[in-house]
Amino acid sequence: MCYRKSPTRNRLPAFLLALSLSLLIVDGSVWAGPKEILWIQSINTDASNIAVDSKGIYVSGRRCVRGLSCEAVIERHFLNGKKGWERRFRILGSTEAFGVAVHHTGIYVAGRTWDSSGPTGFVRRYDADGNLLWTFFTSLPIREGWDVAVDDSGVYFSAATWGIVDRVVVGKLDFSGSEVWLQVLSDVEAAIPSIALHDGTIFVASGVLVRRLDQYGNQLSDLVLPSDLLGGLDTMVVDDSGVYASLRLGQIVKFGFDGTELWRHQIAADSVSQGGILGVDDDGVYFGARSKDGNVDVRGFDKQGNELWRRESVDGRASALAAWGGKVYAAGYSGARLSSNGGVLVALGPVKHYRRIGTYDFANADGASVNDRKQCGPWQKAKFIFPVQIANPDSQPLRGLQFLVRKLGHHPHAVLAGSEWAHRNSRFPVPLVGDYADGVLSPGESVEVPVVVCQRQDWKFEMTLDVFSMIALK
Repeated sequence: MCYRKSPTRNRLPAFLLALSLSLLIVDGSVWAGPKEILWIQSINTDASNIAVDSKGIYVSGRRCVRGLSCEAVIERHFLNGKKGWERRFRILGSTEAFGVAVHHTGIYVAGRTWDSSGPTGFVRRYDADGNLLWTFFTSLPIREGWDVAVDDSGVYFSAATWGIVDRVVVGKLDFSGSEVWLQVLSDVEAAIPSIALHDGTIFVASGVLVRRLDQYGNQLSDLVLPSDLLGGLDTMVVDDSGVYASLRLGQIVKFGFDGTELWRHQIAADSVSQGGILGVDDDGVYFGARSKDGNVDVRGFDKQGNELWRRESVDGRASALAAWGGKVYAAGYSGARLSSNGGVLVALGPVKHYRRIGTYDFANADGASVNDRKQCGPWQKAKFIFPVQIANPDSQPLRGLQFLVRKLGHHPHAVLAGSEWAHRNSRFPVPLVGDYADGVLSPGESVEVPVVVCQRQDWKFEMTLDVFSMIALK
């Protein structure tokens, strides 16, 4: 056996390997440091937004067929990643869901729907079980940026109109879906507006301006972004200490409520390729985007703007992010945008007990080639098998074995670990392994897990596979 410099990275030259086990224990109840990837889940939408509460995770988005129409999607997942329910719908024609918000009165989704006369904006209210309660339609054509926010005073939305002259629109609904008031902000640049609520104040951001309104739609004050910031505003978050804004070229800025710039952080241009969305909690500030390597990229900062950690996970882009309960949830699309491939949902958080087994490199020369298409599918012409034996030498049970395909050279079409796909169609890993996903590997027990690599042709390939176990997640 040949070892590289890292004690947890091995080259696999043969069929069977006994993997060494290392143990790292972190007290997740008090530790607020770097977040680790807790789980990764596939979703059936090109995600636009995300909201989280104690009962679940709610993702809004769309599924589109190239050259044809879209259908809006709203999904609910439990906090452990398991899916609760999904609702897909078209209203007038092609329909997209952009904003989502959760409140004790229900789940609120905002978007637009098209017919022959153009786009119309809507807000929908669902109960916790996914039952539709009502749909509100605007009297104005909506072009872009449909967002929604809710507090005990009502339901608020923002959007940009569609027509000869674009305008920013802000409105309020009561909990029965009736319009309370509607404001057209004719002096605000109609970019892609977003809305946030804090302490009875409405914050509407569009272009380089953040406007504050009271609950009745009356203008309070404006916060204008400095002219030396790069690009327009992407997302906005508000907490007790101020206003956080992310810009399209990898900048994060924090302002006080008096408009004073408190700090800014520029993410290196060679590390981020698309976007920038924000989440904030008591522990820090979180930024999500698409990395230069094409992966979902999430970073953590302290409240002074110092970058503390970075986690790249899977192929795709983080287009929505929320922080809740000490964890960070990122949703986005996987693979080609506006395809039928769906998206990805990633959870990051402190890990109370973390057992890492190892990181291993494979090449097709290490495995046995078998011309068997039953497991890989009829379109595959080559299959390589790498039987890996995992032993538990520790005195504690090993739970939740997981395989994660992290890097691929001339990558294979699919990787099967045990009975679950660890990689398929260059999308994202499913972190489960056979019967041991929810089972226990007792002390001294071992299990052989076949790793199967499928290819369309008998090409050379290299890949990196992480094998790990996480238990006692907070």
